[in-house]
Amino acid sequence: MSITDGTNRRDQRKPIQSVERAINILNELTEPQGLVELTNILGLNKTTIYNLLSTLMKHQLVHQLADTKQYVLGYGLARLQVTRKYSAVTQMTRTFRNDLHKLMVETQDTAHLAVLVENKIVIIDTAVPDRSLSVNPRINEPLPPYCTSVGKAILASLPNDKWQKIINKEHFQQYTGNTITNIIDFTKEIERIRTQGFSVDDEEYEEGIRCVGVPFCIEEKEIIAAIAVTGPTLRLPDDKIIPLSKILIKCVNECRKKVKGYLK
Repeated sequence: MSITDGTNRRDQRKPIQSVERAINILNELTEPQGLVELTNILGLNKTTIYNLLSTLMKHQLVHQLADTKQYVLGYGLARLQVTRKYSAVTQMTRTFRNDLHKLMVETQDTAHLAVLVENKIVIIDTAVPDRSLSVNPRINEPLPPYCTSVGKAILASLPNDKWQKIINKEHFQQYTGNTITNIIDFTKEIERIRTQGFSVDDEEYEEGIRCVGVPFCIEEKEIIAAIAVTGPTLRLPDDKIIPLSKILIKCVNECRKKVKGYLK
């Protein structure tokens, strides 16, 4: 039997219809699409499309936009990229979790680790204290980079041309009255973060929540991340920001040493 005959025989195998339909949906979501649009494009009924979308959303391969209710490609697809770029981080999950846990115990607030995926921020691990009024960030959900402490910390660690390219893809949505909504003010914010060595989300993404972040980057290994502590504003007043930033910087320096040692 020739190789050509075997290839033709494999090509003639009947495809799995549900998988093929799911792939067709993903192919159509290079731009935001609504349920009606997808129904018209793919020629399937709404129930079938909805069930497929629900399954894809469960595995974070599709994400539904909160404002327009349209569907876009999810950040579960980007996890393959995260795994490749941040292999050192993913292989040291236990070590990082121990560090996050220690950070949480010391600060008594939520500690989390986030990475940059394309032009969004994705939290990949958290340590949440067992106390009332604790903030519990959702893992693997795309977050805006310009109004989150981890996002601002990561952008400030990048060269100007790189962070500007990322920000140019954003629309500066105003989440609260404190959200930065223009490039001039955001450029000043980047300069401030670089000078002080840490970033602050001062109720810019969610009212009543403050967050302090420090970048964790090893450029030669394409590790671009940040570690942060988040809590209710009443537990993170102005006089606690500097002491908290020092704790974070110490934690990041210890993590960086571990990762560099692991990569050798």
